[in-house]
Amino acid sequence: MRSWVSLVLIVAVSVLFVAACGEVEKTATSKLAEATEGAKEAASSAMEKAEGAAGSLAEQAEDLTGMSGEALQAKVGELQNVLVEKKTELEQLKNELAKLPVSEMAGEKATQLKNKVSTLSSQIADLQEKIEPYIGSEGS
Repeated sequence: MRSWVSLVLIVAVSVLFVAACGEVEKTATSKLAEATEGAKEAASSAMEKAEGAAGSLAEQAEDLTGMSGEALQAKVGELQNVLVEKKTELEQLKNELAKLPVSEMAGEKATQLKNKVSTLSSQIADLQEKIEPYIGSEGS
């Protein structure tokens, strides 16, 4: 009789344990999905802002041709400051990418970082190309 009671208790505890593990896995999976979705939205928003800022900067650089000397010098200085900020941001992204474990280099986060680095590098190159005639090789 005692062995049957013990067996029933063991089976009951095992069933409860398995059910609890299943719930923990479901909860963890849903939390991971929420975090992934949040990260995707944040990355998308950041990319839109960066692309918008780069487009605006490129337009500003094109407008430099009709300015007076002082206004031109002030605007070029402004754009150089933006370039420094963009280069700093680029370095931060590269450092973040370099810190990722090898096991994550083919993952979604690494892909997003690589895309950001590529986009930012392109934006910096475009802006440098547009303002180079006004600053020469000193601003690069």
